Amino acid sequence: MKKKIFSFALMCSLMLLVSSCFDDDSTAWENPVTRITIDGIESAYEKTAYVNDRLQIHPVVETGPSDDKIQYKWILINEKTGTTTAQGDTIQPIEIGTTKDLDYEVNVAPGKYQIRLSVTDTITGNAALAYAMLTVQTNFSKGFYILKETADGNTELDELDFTWNLAENLLTKIDGQPMPGKPANLCQMYDQNYINQDNDEVEATNGLIISSEKDFGFYRSTDMKRILDRTNIFFDDSSTDEVIYGTFASSFNAMLISSKGFYSFSGGTGQFGMPDVECNGSPYYYIDFAADGGGAYWNPTTHGIYAFDYLLNPYPLTDATMGGEDITQNLTNYDCLHCSYSYAAWTERGYVILRNNANQDRYLYMIDGSFSGQYLNSRVKLDPNSHMAKAEHYATNGSSASYIYCAEGGKLYACITNTGDFSEVEIKPEGIPSGEYINFVVNQFWDDDTSGTPFNYLIVGTQSGNNYKLYLYETNGGAPVGKPVKTVEGTGKVCKVRYLNSTSSLYMKYGFYYAFSAYD
Repeated sequence: MKKKIFSFALMCSLMLLVSSCFDDDSTAWENPVTRITIDGIESAYEKTAYVNDRLQIHPVVETGPSDDKIQYKWILINEKTGTTTAQGDTIQPIEIGTTKDLDYEVNVAPGKYQIRLSVTDTITGNAALAYAMLTVQTNFSKGFYILKETADGNTELDELDFTWNLAENLLTKIDGQPMPGKPANLCQMYDQNYINQDNDEVEATNGLIISSEKDFGFYRSTDMKRILDRTNIFFDDSSTDEVIYGTFASSFNAMLISSKGFYSFSGGTGQFGMPDVECNGSPYYYIDFAADGGGAYWNPTTHGIYAFDYLLNPYPLTDATMGGEDITQNLTNYDCLHCSYSYAAWTERGYVILRNNANQDRYLYMIDGSFSGQYLNSRVKLDPNSHMAKAEHYATNGSSASYIYCAEGGKLYACITNTGDFSEVEIKPEGIPSGEYINFVVNQFWDDDTSGTPFNYLIVGTQSGNNYKLYLYETNGGAPVGKPVKTVEGTGKVCKVRYLNSTSSLYMKYGFYYAFSAYD
């Protein structure tokens, strides 16, 4: 591409030059006005935002003898540049460089942009302009999202996309800062309604629910823009002491669980009204899609395990004979350590692990469900000498083995839940150096070959100071196979990992839970 712009002064000079052909004074134009030319710029570029993808352009610029007085300016403009916002502000171009060579990390919303390079001679005022098209896309629609705690105790998010690129600290890049407060939960949400501020229309989108002890956001998967927060998730403002743990879909509507209650809505703007039930929820919950949207959760206020049906009606968890409340309710001084769901061996089952803080005993609750409700199958007191009874972190295999994984003493174990003795086996993943301390594990999978390549990964994490490593393994029967298919490193402490695939919107809304894992 070459763009030439002649200033008024240059045109006058040319006229004088013509007249000088009839003049014997050949020294009159020893220092002609400089003509600026720009070359070496492609007509179009494509880049991916928020994954450290850099737009690098090295134009060939001819400026003449006054090169040291040349001013360069690179900008991005789009269809909204120059328009006025609802607040009356004019949207300005985005300045991305002030030197001849451009090296810009692309961190703008997806869409079409025009790149403009202006080159100005500050002595003569002569200038030239070159331009190209830029298409910006994102990899947010499909990948592994990593919820983590920062060194100063706030919430951040990394993403390992489907091309194995790691984008770190997305909340800082998008919102300008981490989410305040320690991480509370991370979950996928499909077909979430909201009002698009660009056109004031109600739309549905897929994305992530990110919550901390102090804040909350729903980020759409197309560009990771926060479209719902405390100011618009409820019809009335949310009190600052209410912790929002997540939203999820049932057979009939969408639900939200917070520290103050269950909320539901059936569509519309995506906002929630008054809580249907003041239940004092927690991040420890699961949905049983085989039971058409029922589930169970831990209530930290009443210290009890509750179940709820597809209509969101909660009730104290009991066994099939309507007994057992003595071991599920009023468990003073108990805390919940783990809550998960699995359909391994086609047996849909929920798991809850509680700890008695008075004597450190731990109990495993196994919960079965059907359309008629959730029922306690059994409660098992864990052997105090077992790894399960001493674990620092738990995860449940969601689809391929009756395992609860536990990280204890820097090593990884699996408890086999479909045997009477709950036997344990040490898992020794290849490729992890002996000096690394395993403190995290999760099973994430995708089973639908019509919308993405199926996989079933065991993700094992180690921590050293404020740095983490995640090792992704293919599995066979719940055990890791061979060396990791991918190893990633980042900063912070990993709390959750969730796989999001937004190429279809059916999986949460219509109960196709077999495609992915949402709870651990």
